[in-house]
Amino acid sequence: MTATRLAWQVSRSDWDAMTALRGLAAFYVMISHIWFQIWPAVAPPLGYGITPSGTWLQATAWLYYGHYAVVFFIVLSGFSLAASCRMNLPRYKVRAFYWRRFMRIAPPYYVALLVSGLVIWLTGSEHTGSQWDISVPVTTSGVVSHLLMLQDFVDSTQINYAMWSVAAEFHLYLCFPMMVRFAERMPWWSILVVYGAVYGLIAGLTQVAIPDFPLPYLGLIAHFYAGIWACKQRQWLHAALWRLTPVMGLLALAALMTVSLSLGFVRSEQYLAYLDVLCTAVTVLMLWALTGSNAASLRLGRSWWQGVGDYAYSLYLTHAPLIFAIWLVVRIWLNEPHAQWLALCLLCPPICMAFASWFHHRFERPFVAHLDVPAAVHLPIRS
Repeated sequence: MTATRLAWQVSRSDWDAMTALRGLAAFYVMISHIWFQIWPAVAPPLGYGITPSGTWLQATAWLYYGHYAVVFFIVLSGFSLAASCRMNLPRYKVRAFYWRRFMRIAPPYYVALLVSGLVIWLTGSEHTGSQWDISVPVTTSGVVSHLLMLQDFVDSTQINYAMWSVAAEFHLYLCFPMMVRFAERMPWWSILVVYGAVYGLIAGLTQVAIPDFPLPYLGLIAHFYAGIWACKQRQWLHAALWRLTPVMGLLALAALMTVSLSLGFVRSEQYLAYLDVLCTAVTVLMLWALTGSNAASLRLGRSWWQGVGDYAYSLYLTHAPLIFAIWLVVRIWLNEPHAQWLALCLLCPPICMAFASWFHHRFERPFVAHLDVPAAVHLPIRS
């Protein structure tokens, strides 16, 4: 194996750990959206600004921050793609990479669009005061933007409000060959250059105040690069620093949630682009902690979370319309929001996960097999 490939080496155990982390993140997104179905807390037009109060707010406010899991996915995607492509040298080719990435995400994505459209057709476009309202009504431009995977720019919440990030990640894939080569040729401080450029742009556009332009999402470019950079740099970490990464990761995670909860929902949205940087640091530290020869062990049902991680993409694609459909039934019998939320917490996870597992085997797995198989580990990449 060449020195280049060794610099990006990822073992079978590393892939298992990353898969388990992906399962944890997907599960968090799902339970966060269960909370939002009852309390669409984001300010209009992406929510109604409705939150629980008192003890209920204190106990469940951490579920508001499902966006951080999206940042986590982006960083993890950059990390796993960098490892896969560098380990596959010299077989890695740019055009083949683009085709594999398209086939990795497009087939289940388009089927999930049909599932979401079917739910809308069966339930109608009437607003219900829930989070699903931002997905309806569906317009012609919304359909076209989703078919072309441009919904991160146009009509981002229509049809299925969770799908905007699929288009965002696909566009990051287009930049990946340039990013991985930049990371390969530049020293460690390239991360500072990328973040300086991206966040300098965000700061400048903040002054312009472009209406309805989601400035925090520009930061995803830097976060994706951070995953690529972290994959390279992990090989040069000092052993003493590597042993500290689990503690540092947990402390960073505690700091992220403490700061977010202290700021509250409105102010955390205002500073979301900068909080995402801290979320990226959490992800990088966890990836360093759980991969490599000095990796910490991921316990707490690792094999179960690996199973969830296998169909995490399908779970992400399909959970939102299912949560809404289940809520429509629950609200017939339960009027009180807290009772509805508890019922959804009991019903939605097993139903959504069972459906996602079936969906994965039917519409995702057939297209995943043998797309990206690092010779060193012989495992499909699930990014």
